Amino acid sequence: MLASFADAFGLMEPFYDDLQEISANIFEVLQLFTFTFAFLALLISAYKGMMGGSFEGAWSALLYTGIACTIMPFFPEWLIEEVRVALSDDLLEILEVDPLSLMETFGNSFGDLDIDTDPSALTMLIVDPLAIIDYTANIIAAFCMIFIGLVCYIIFFFAYQVQLMALYIGAAASPIFFGMFIFEQKRETAVTYFTGLISICLWPLGWGIGLLLADFLLQIGIDVIILLTSTLLLNPAWGVVIETIAIFCLVIAVATWIMFVLFSSPKIIHKAVVSGS
Repeated sequence: MLASFADAFGLMEPFYDDLQEISANIFEVLQLFTFTFAFLALLISAYKGMMGGSFEGAWSALLYTGIACTIMPFFPEWLIEEVRVALSDDLLEILEVDPLSLMETFGNSFGDLDIDTDPSALTMLIVDPLAIIDYTANIIAAFCMIFIGLVCYIIFFFAYQVQLMALYIGAAASPIFFGMFIFEQKRETAVTYFTGLISICLWPLGWGIGLLLADFLLQIGIDVIILLTSTLLLNPAWGVVIETIAIFCLVIAVATWIMFVLFSSPKIIHKAVVSGS
């Protein structure tokens, strides 16, 4: 989903090719430090065992060293190609909360408004004074909805790129934290780092759930506004104006909620995954 979204614009593929190559080079260099840390950890544990008469710590260091050195070479590919796809693409498809599809639905919901921007309506301006109000209101409403929808769509496009770049950079720096994982004093920091990378894979889930609520509010709000203005208002001119203003305010409110979801969901998911709160 994310990769195809970028490919659809034909913009990001060269960038990600370069980023992948740079991340791989950084990862290979940092692996050397991790293997060095692992060797030092084994030496320190063996020394403590000889001095203290117990090799329990050495066996523990050997176990964690084996875990780190076994997982580390496969970690970047596993994180980006397996975990991200499973927690972003596959999970969202199962739950039917794909943010990109919901953004398209958000735009399609405007079709329920029956906005008439046909230039032929201009011929009615001479004989019907209300026509100019109706026509102008429809033009303004259509422009605002198209503009807001386009801005939200572009921002989500870049949000997806931020997620993928964060995963590439996080995977490239992971050997440092595999080295920390070997040492008991730093193990908690390493675990927090790796769970933080997992939480990044869940960002689209938070976006999808938030956009699902936004689309529901938009559809319900449009129906309520049209119902109220058609049944309670007797003056056609005021009805058109108030309906347009109400729908515009609704769209602004929904767009504000979308921006809140975009920036708040990663923080909420990170806190929930890392700290369990």
